[in-house]
Amino acid sequence: MRIRLGNGLLPMIALVYIMVVIIYFVPCDIARIILGLPFVLIFPGYAFSLALFPARENLTGLTRLAFSIVLSITAAVILGLILNFTPWGLTVNSVLAAMVACIAVASVIAVLRQKGLPETERIAIVFSLSWHQRSGGARVILVILALIVLGTLGATVYYLVNPDPGQKFTEFYISGVEDRSAYPTGLVAGVEQKMVITVVNRERRTLTYLVEVRINGEPPGRTVPLTLEDGQRCDVTVGFTPRAAGDRQLVEFVLYLEGGGTPYLEPLRLWVDVSPVSPD
Repeated sequence: MRIRLGNGLLPMIALVYIMVVIIYFVPCDIARIILGLPFVLIFPGYAFSLALFPARENLTGLTRLAFSIVLSITAAVILGLILNFTPWGLTVNSVLAAMVACIAVASVIAVLRQKGLPETERIAIVFSLSWHQRSGGARVILVILALIVLGTLGATVYYLVNPDPGQKFTEFYISGVEDRSAYPTGLVAGVEQKMVITVVNRERRTLTYLVEVRINGEPPGRTVPLTLEDGQRCDVTVGFTPRAAGDRQLVEFVLYLEGGGTPYLEPLRLWVDVSPVSPD
């Protein structure tokens, strides 16, 4: 049985948008991975391969498939590096948007290049379901490609089902002062200073944190409780008031778990100089 798909771009674009909808609305992570594998491992590279090598004689069918997988992985790595340095970061939304944009741009270029070729030189995909009609070399390539895809799928599913416990952690850092300017180094005795502290829960469970502020080791005036679900981030504004003037005073921001008597993480430290109140 043979299935004719033309150059394959139209059904591929339709599958891309169907997969995007399914990935958004299917809550199961394993289902998203399974559906997203061809979206990440094949479709971008295939669109790029048609844009780079539009003629039928440029690449054979299986060679183009192997080349598509290599290009897809390369594109995913490059996009990941670029997104990591953008305000959007590496999220499901940003990766999906970037991948769809790459596929769309490469597909438009591929269509334009195909139109400039004679009909006999254009890509015409004929998918044969008969294993016996393939040559020995073609069978070997298909088996290798199938093992790569199945290995990637198996490793991903295993990681989702059995996550590495060493990857559980909490982010805890100073984001800056309340107006997001630079950290203060000069304060005034008796005048409250407000700081923004960021806590991100990546512990794979809901936790309640307590944030304390200490000045020169003195007991804190108040404790700020935070209840965060896994993956949730919170920017909390905490205030502290230095009581006495002096240079090199130590301000510590300490994070506890609710019910815990010892700091959960190493305290964040800020050295400040405190000047006396100016007489009016």
